[in-house]
Amino acid sequence: VIIQIFKLYILFGVKMSKILTTIRPLDRSGNDRIEEIKKYVNIVMNTSCRYINFNFMSLKYDSENELEIQTIIMRDYFKELGLDVPIVHLPYKDNLYFTDDKTDENEIQLSIMQTLKQAVRLGAKIAVFHAGIAVINGNYSEKETIKRNVEFSLPIANLAKELGIKVAIENNVSANIATNGERVEPSPKVLVNVCREVEKELNDKVLGLCYDIGHVNLTRYDMIEHLHSSVDYLFTLHIHNNYGLTNTEVSIWKND
Repeated sequence: VIIQIFKLYILFGVKMSKILTTIRPLDRSGNDRIEEIKKYVNIVMNTSCRYINFNFMSLKYDSENELEIQTIIMRDYFKELGLDVPIVHLPYKDNLYFTDDKTDENEIQLSIMQTLKQAVRLGAKIAVFHAGIAVINGNYSEKETIKRNVEFSLPIANLAKELGIKVAIENNVSANIATNGERVEPSPKVLVNVCREVEKELNDKVLGLCYDIGHVNLTRYDMIEHLHSSVDYLFTLHIHNNYGLTNTEVSIWKND
């Protein structure tokens, strides 16, 4: 995957100094999240990076008001340190399956929309959320996945348009959902179609793609071909590595 990543650098002219560092404490059970986040930020301050991809999953809150208060604290803290937050990651469910029961779907959609308002408060230009997967009779359904992702994304994109921020749908990988045990994710065609349908509805390209390199490395798709087919709607990249077995999200310099 490292060779593929450097091909992407060449393809898009990415400058190493401009790569964002993700702030996402791994201990999601801790109570004092603000202090935990600051520990990670202190590590960033020892590097040349001044761009933060803030993951709202790092925060712990029980109400929209509490979320707003914590966001304001983080905004002022980042500003004091001279850190920019051009991109954020909105809340997500590790494996969002579209079924007849829309409880999980509605819950995460509401959480995304609440958090989107706070993303604007942080000064973010792009907010990332995960795509969902439709499974019929134990098998991945491309047609239904497109339909349900459009339905799921449309209210989010409409709110983003009102708030003046872009949103990006990320290719995430499910865990062995097909009957043959194969890990799947929506193909480039699926996510491009989702973005295209939402653009038609809103008459605005407010929804684009977040291309996650590590997730693609876990699937059957060719990384460069996958990216080329998505380029018209490409808003941002997630760059991390793994061993092609599990989503370990290790440094891009680590591989087998």
